Amino acid sequence: MLGAYNLSNLLAAFAVAFVHGHSLEKLPGRLIDFDGIRGRMERVECGQPFSVVIDYAHTAESYSKGLAMLRPLSSGKLITVFGCGGQRDRARRPEIVRAVAQQSDAMILTADNPRAEDLEQIFADMRLGLSDTDDACFIPTGDAP
Repeated sequence: MLGAYNLSNLLAAFAVAFVHGHSLEKLPGRLIDFDGIRGRMERVECGQPFSVVIDYAHTAESYSKGLAMLRPLSSGKLITVFGCGGQRDRARRPEIVRAVAQQSDAMILTADNPRAEDLEQIFADMRLGLSDTDDACFIPTGDAP
C-alpha cells in the first residue's frame, strides 16, 4: 500500500481493533495478504518498465494530496491521465486541472463518463484550469493516442 495516509489508516484500524478486544500481536499477520482497496492508489503491474497507479479521486484536494504522495516515489516524469465526469459539478473541473498541473510533469485529459453532456463542454471547462506552460493532451473518450 502506498502513502503515509495508509499508515495513518492502519494505525487507526489497529486502535479500533484493540479497543474492541483484538490482540495487537495477531493483527500484523492479517495484513500480509491485504493488497489494499481496489482503485485506491492501486498499482497496476503488467510487465511495463514504468509504474502505473490508479486512484479514484474526484476533488482537487484528493488529486493534489495523491500526486504529492506519488511525486517522491517517481524516479522519472509524473504523467497523470484523468478525466472529469459529465453532468457533474462543472465548477470543479478547472480546479482539478490546476491541482493536477501543479503536481504533474504532463497530463493526458479525457472525460470520465461524459453521460449526456457534450464532450467539448467538458473539455472547455477543463481548459479553464490550464496555464500557457502546462503540458496537456486532450483525448476524446474512446480514442487512443
